[in-house]
Amino acid sequence: MQLLPETGDPFVPDIDLVARKCATLAGLVVILWDVLVSCRKEYYFIFRSPKTRVKWLYLFSRYYGLASQIAALIVVLGPLSNVPVKPRTCEGWFYFQMANNMSLLGVVEIILVLRVYALYQKNLIVGGILTFAVLLEIAANIYNSIHNIPQLDYNAACIIINTPTRKQVLRTAEIVLFTQCTMWGLALWKYKKCLPDGWADVPVVAQVMRDGGSFFVGICGLYISYPFCRTMNPKTG
Repeated sequence: MQLLPETGDPFVPDIDLVARKCATLAGLVVILWDVLVSCRKEYYFIFRSPKTRVKWLYLFSRYYGLASQIAALIVVLGPLSNVPVKPRTCEGWFYFQMANNMSLLGVVEIILVLRVYALYQKNLIVGGILTFAVLLEIAANIYNSIHNIPQLDYNAACIIINTPTRKQVLRTAEIVLFTQCTMWGLALWKYKKCLPDGWADVPVVAQVMRDGGSFFVGICGLYISYPFCRTMNPKTG
């Protein structure tokens, strides 16, 4: 990592700090509100349900996300509020955020994989293909994080100034798109194949297609739009 000097505007670090604190606090408020609103249903349908893999994955994603957001707020209000932020602290902060994002997205993908696997009646070949695709994506994300994070440029408030290059992002994007296309393609193929038998009208199948399709569009749209965002922002180079 390289710590870049400020632009000369004495208010830039203060604005960066306030914006980060507000964004982190707002994220925690939204998560807490969601937990409080759904706690009654969660008690009856999750905590009192049988112990399954999906249940533990749900609980992990639910409360790991809450715990990580609380930890993020503590870091933001603590070490990251002392400007200039130490380079090692800043680097650890970026690794912390990347680990949280990868963990939560990984849980969502595992749930989607289990659903598609169930659609194929636990076919071992399909399970092997999906497992390979997800593990390949996880390995690519870990490799690129270790490679890219030390090369990031940031200011004294530990705010990233220059985003990764297109080439750096494409390394991960190709594998992520491969994984998403594999999951969605298998689900879509099974859905179309079952249309004549009426099985596609089952609510669970419709939910698999809806959730899987939404996740597919969101992730693919994120990576596909990145080059255009860099083009629109001259500061990114």
